[in-house]
Amino acid sequence: PIIMPYDTLFLKPQKAKIFINSATLDADIYYTIDGSIPDQQSIKYKGPFELNKNTIVKTIGYKDGFLPSFVKSISVNFVDPLINGIDYTVYEGMWDKKPDLNNLKPVSSGRTYQFHVKKIEKREDHIAIIFKSNLEIDQAGEYIFYSSANDGSVLYLDTRVVVDNAGYSVKKVDKGKIYLKKGRHFIKVLYYENTGSESINIYIEGPNLAKQSIPPYKLFFGKYN
Repeated sequence: PIIMPYDTLFLKPQKAKIFINSATLDADIYYTIDGSIPDQQSIKYKGPFELNKNTIVKTIGYKDGFLPSFVKSISVNFVDPLINGIDYTVYEGMWDKKPDLNNLKPVSSGRTYQFHVKKIEKREDHIAIIFKSNLEIDQAGEYIFYSSANDGSVLYLDTRVVVDNAGYSVKKVDKGKIYLKKGRHFIKVLYYENTGSESINIYIEGPNLAKQSIPPYKLFFGKYN
């Protein structure tokens, strides 16, 4: 298997230094940075290299007498802390249905760059988080959004519920479809967790856009609807 860095989010004007290793001793590693599938005609990895723009790095390993490795890829993302980000607000409580937070006072708030919960400072259980940002859409068309969470989540676009993954009285739904015009759209995600592990996964798929996590450089803080 190919081993690459896990955390690939960088703040401008940082540069990203990419290290690639193989668990197979003396394997030759090849990589691409143009989105193409790597092979033995691609760039041969000879040591760490730097990137300064949003890039998908794809790698593959070869060794005589072995089958080629699976292709592994990572997205290297650069964000501008002056404009990119997601505002979040943390609440505490116990719910037996989708949380109604309108009359609750938040316990903390802050800004992050991705729809992740483990890096947000909060207590372990019985919490809810509201994420708000503006998602930039480059091409008008029909988009599919995916949202799954433990315990639940609801994803809104321009105040419309697109994915209701709350999963109490109705079966959980993990994806929804919406037509979006080119430009920025208000995105809000409600996440809640009672007990157990914490997790949330948000993905987007659309015209000329394979299913992927929402790129952090496409999320902008600011005025919200």
